[in-house]
Amino acid sequence: MKNFFHKAPFLRIAIPFAAGNALGFVLQPSLFICVVLLGISGFAAMLLASLNTTWITYRKNHFFGWLSVVAFFVAGTAWSGYRLDARQYHNAIDTSGVLFEGKVLSFPAEKSNTTALELELIAVVDSIGQTRALDTKILAYAHSDLRADTLLPGDRVIFKKVPEPHRRALNPYQFDYGKYLIFQGFTATVYLRDEVGFNRPEHHSFSVGSFFQTYRRSAIALFEERDTSPAELGVIAALVLGKRDMVDDEIRKAFTDAGTIHILAVSGLHVGIIYFFAAFLIGRVFRGEGGRWFRLIFCLVILWLYAGIAGFSPSVLRAATMFSFIAAGREFGRLGNVYNMLGVSAFLLLLANPFLIGSVGFLLSYLAVTGIVMLHPVIYSLWVAPTWFLDKVWSLTVVSFSAQLATFPVTVHFFHQFPNYFLFSNLLVIPLATILLYAGLICIMLSWVPYLSDVLFLSTEWVARGLNEGVLLFAKLPHPVSEGLYLSAGETATLYLLAIAVALALRDPRRGRLRFAQAATLLFFFQFGFRKIKSCIATEVYCFHVEKTSVVGVFRGSTAHLYSPDSAGTASRSVDFALGGILAAKGIRNKDVYENWTSIESPAVSVVAVESMEELRTAAAKAPNFILLRGKWSETGDWNIRIDEGTAIVIDGAVPSYRRDYLSARLREAGIPFQTTAEVGAIRL
Repeated sequence: MKNFFHKAPFLRIAIPFAAGNALGFVLQPSLFICVVLLGISGFAAMLLASLNTTWITYRKNHFFGWLSVVAFFVAGTAWSGYRLDARQYHNAIDTSGVLFEGKVLSFPAEKSNTTALELELIAVVDSIGQTRALDTKILAYAHSDLRADTLLPGDRVIFKKVPEPHRRALNPYQFDYGKYLIFQGFTATVYLRDEVGFNRPEHHSFSVGSFFQTYRRSAIALFEERDTSPAELGVIAALVLGKRDMVDDEIRKAFTDAGTIHILAVSGLHVGIIYFFAAFLIGRVFRGEGGRWFRLIFCLVILWLYAGIAGFSPSVLRAATMFSFIAAGREFGRLGNVYNMLGVSAFLLLLANPFLIGSVGFLLSYLAVTGIVMLHPVIYSLWVAPTWFLDKVWSLTVVSFSAQLATFPVTVHFFHQFPNYFLFSNLLVIPLATILLYAGLICIMLSWVPYLSDVLFLSTEWVARGLNEGVLLFAKLPHPVSEGLYLSAGETATLYLLAIAVALALRDPRRGRLRFAQAATLLFFFQFGFRKIKSCIATEVYCFHVEKTSVVGVFRGSTAHLYSPDSAGTASRSVDFALGGILAAKGIRNKDVYENWTSIESPAVSVVAVESMEELRTAAAKAPNFILLRGKWSETGDWNIRIDEGTAIVIDGAVPSYRRDYLSARLREAGIPFQTTAEVGAIRL
């Protein structure tokens, strides 16, 4: 282990720094604490610099190493906490403003009834007319009547409505979209319908991001001009240009079910293909040591140009950074250790943007590469293929298996499913994706050549169609995906700890390492078993928050009873989004659905749904556990109603948002205790 870190010293920096980043986002220390932690890190750095080699003897060098680890861990915690504090709503948004000015950062994205805009708030005018500068990003949704789809990056948007903080996850185990937006850099959200003005400056300032977005949009227009079908155009745009929002929903689901969704996210595979092709071309022109700098500069320019075209996503940044080090090492005869390159790239990226530690793509990217580097040589050596073709097939299979094995715990934790045919689907998809990547780039570069460009664009569309049909074929096979899987965050971490323990034990089966592996195994089975036993012996009842409907869930063991007063109230996409996490976490295998009811009477819970004052009086007399208030509730009659102490009044998502305040005010005036799921989230009995 000591020799491993000697060969990859940057891992000693990257691992504690990344762990500190994660802890900083969990603890969310105040700005004062962050400053104190940064001061401690600075003092530790000065102490390390003052220690000379004569003092650091062989017996004491472990102190130097652990002090370094602690220093970078503390620095990572302080850095992420400081950056997160700066993005908190109350620190970034001036709520006293009456007029806001935002700069459009990217081309608008058209939704069903709105247009999504990424805005950088640059100024706010307060009530006394003073203008103050702002520097934060928000997400704006403009009504379709405003014609915001005509805006360009750099345009100005003037509006009066105060941006609101992101909505938090209101149901257990639900994906927290608000936290996701914070990690993407967006501090708040605003919905624009009226009192909005647009302004286009005469001279737009140059922006690297806008430049690449414009180029990507022009490249997509080339395929649209040649009437490329939407299904094929979406795959070409995602795989070649990194624009995934154009992929058809059916095609996206097919890629997910086939275990090949990673192909649509530009990552190390795509960047590696670009690098090796660029290195091959320039190597034929500039040979020998004299062309070393030309080859290096050419490869770096190509790498980072493609990274910009692909949108500078976390996986692309990781791959471009790592291949930049590979290019430099290859030209100067110092290829170095791949683990050290991973450590350098991770540290630099987290230093620039600590929010990447919360990006699933960032985690999967590094885990996949680490798995390939660690497992591929071991598994590949188990069988010697008799022919060149079988050797390539075997190598590709091992690559897919290694990456999938390394990312399996994180995939299950976040997505609750696993593709069953990934080994076979990747044998088809990866070669076709490589051909499509080359073909798409050649089409863009030679689009100006008459006749030849027509042949190239048609051939590229055929390759994309073949890729789609192949993926759809795998997705239509019986049981393409194992769904309903779940691993908690603790179980996921323990699995990786177990993998490290087993690797160490296999490398050197000493007694201490074997006990470490045994302890990790016991810890995982304890966590997993405790969660399963707890869900089997306990009955849990929730009133969930789902917009425009009511859902009550009764959970016991692997069975869930879901109740909704609405027809098809438990079959909508909003219900799947709200309840998908808890269904997977509890390992639900049987789901019983009851709809179009007005009351629930079961040993676990009694619930009555009411939509008027008369129904409320009748329900209150029965003293159920729950009374759900639904509908618009515009009655102005007498609210003098006696509610039993054991009855909970709940305003759930079925009440329109513009009526919740009215209903809440009337309940407060009548002195009736109540809860609102839109404020407190799902309510558990």
